[in-house]
Amino acid sequence: MGKVLTKEVVRGGVECIGNENEHFQTHGLISERKAASEKRKEKIAKRYKGIDLVVSASPEGILVSDKDQSSYIKPFVDAIDQQIMFAEKSWGSYRVLDVEEDSMIIKVTLNPGHKMNYHSHEKRDEVWNVISGTGKAIVDGVQQIIGVGDVIRMQAGQKHTIVAGDGGLQLIEVQLGKDITVTDKKKYEDPK
Repeated sequence: MGKVLTKEVVRGGVECIGNENEHFQTHGLISERKAASEKRKEKIAKRYKGIDLVVSASPEGILVSDKDQSSYIKPFVDAIDQQIMFAEKSWGSYRVLDVEEDSMIIKVTLNPGHKMNYHSHEKRDEVWNVISGTGKAIVDGVQQIIGVGDVIRMQAGQKHTIVAGDGGLQLIEVQLGKDITVTDKKKYEDPK
């Protein structure tokens, strides 16, 4: 079923174009759809030529704002209480594939040579299944070289991180627990 596109003008001259009720659900661009989003951004830029704009595009929609008015959108975004479904980070990106009551499945892409923070979770277990690339997993200080098909299991409380090799790394992360939240993360100094 195709997405229903809506157009809405919000206080401060901010214009939202996107899937109804999902205007700000994702942050960033999903790589497979990046080219399409970039083309949409170019069309909008041509339409508003000569105006200083902020344009943010994602598969769920496009946010267009006059640069001077862009701060007015922050209260709307802050009020949204939804699971972030996509994010670009300094180390790569992640996309949530499925959310259930006691589990979440995420596709994680690590850029070549980058790593996640060394961290643990108190209320959930995690399982990583490497689907492309190579790298190194570190669980409670123990290093393991990993590649396609490897599965790494972390129990609640175990410190863990992953480092991508020269070609980058992709994995499917399965989070299992009764209380899966972004606040259940404790960071540590990188292991030696």
